[in-house]
Amino acid sequence: MELDHGKQTQTVICDFHIVYHVIYQTPVLYFRVTRLDGTPVRISAQIGGLRLPGSKADSTFVSVEEHPVLGTPFWFLHPCETSAAMELLLHQQCPASETASDPPYPKYLLAWLSLVQPLTRINPLSIWRR
Repeated sequence: MELDHGKQTQTVICDFHIVYHVIYQTPVLYFRVTRLDGTPVRISAQIGGLRLPGSKADSTFVSVEEHPVLGTPFWFLHPCETSAAMELLLHQQCPASETASDPPYPKYLLAWLSLVQPLTRINPLSIWRR
């Protein structure tokens, strides 16, 4: 990925990890952005204003904590805000044609990827095709 700082661009490495949060029962996106030499890129100003649909205006959606597996600092999308946004999103996507026997997981994952897409720039439709 390249960051644009006016007339100067900088190549960076975006490291994304998806970890399931047992308590909130939702995927959590952990991420970090580093220069090619491994030094972290200051991104707090760029992500400070991110909000999810249904989140409270004063809530902290993105913050830093220790990665639950690696034990190193990572930015992460807070699971309580993710859970609330997913509930709203999935409630709006319930077509009458679906039955209770349809597995919810592919739909949930596709919706979750769509939710985090503005931050990751991952295109969920290119990943998940039937």
